Order: sequence, then C-alpha cells, then structure tokens
Amino acid sequence: MKKICLIVFFLITTGFASYAQEADEDTYGVKRIFLDRIYEHSRGFIVTYGDEHNVHNEIPLPIDWFGNTYASFAYVHQYQGKATPFMVLRFRNGNLEHIHLYIPHHSHPAYRTLRNFEEVQAIFDVEPEDLVF
Repeated sequence: MKKICLIVFFLITTGFASYAQEADEDTYGVKRIFLDRIYEHSRGFIVTYGDEHNVHNEIPLPIDWFGNTYASFAYVHQYQGKATPFMVLRFRNGNLEHIHLYIPHHSHPAYRTLRNFEEVQAIFDVEPEDLVF
C-alpha cells in the first residue's frame, strides 16, 4: 500500500513539474556592446562598434524609439566621466525587446554631432526588426 501511494505521489509531482516547465517557455538574454562612437542627430543616434570578428558596424537608433516609460523600446542613460559608452540589448524569445544606451555627456571623445544632411535623415527610416547584432 505504501508503494502504491509513493508511486501515485511521484507521478503527480512529476506531472506538475512538467506542466510548469511547459508553461514557462520564455527565454531571456542580455548582450552588452561597447561603442566606439556616438553620433547625435535631430532624428536620433547613430552608434558604431566593433564586433567579435573585428568588423565595424553602424546602427541607427531613431529618436521616436526612446522614452521614459517601461513601454518604450529604447532608453538613454547619460553619465559623467570617462567610462567607455555602451549599450545593453535585452532579448525575449530571441527577439529584441529593449535597448539601453549608456552615453557620456557631450565632452566625451566618443561623442559626435551630425549635420542635417538628406542622406543622414534617410538612415533613420528603420524598424527594430531590421537591426542585426
């Protein structure tokens, strides 16, 4: 009788465990990228960085992605000092969910300002799905 109760208890607990595992299938990831340059423009930022294969990449971040609420896609955090600027990418189930851009104030050597050229404005016509990291 004890064996039967023990077997039934074991089957019930493993059933709950497998159900809980199926219900929580969200996977999260974080990637930090150190930036070489930050170009500020009236329509957003363009950030440049080198990847693990030493390839130079450039990513436009339109100003309308940024905000102060949790529902915003991107955030800007400014700091004082000489620390290297970086951005943190947060992924959920393999899709980019949030961008946190940590940039210095304008006196940092990595900070640049872009002029308002037509070809520069066209760069900011991008959707989050178009970004590749």
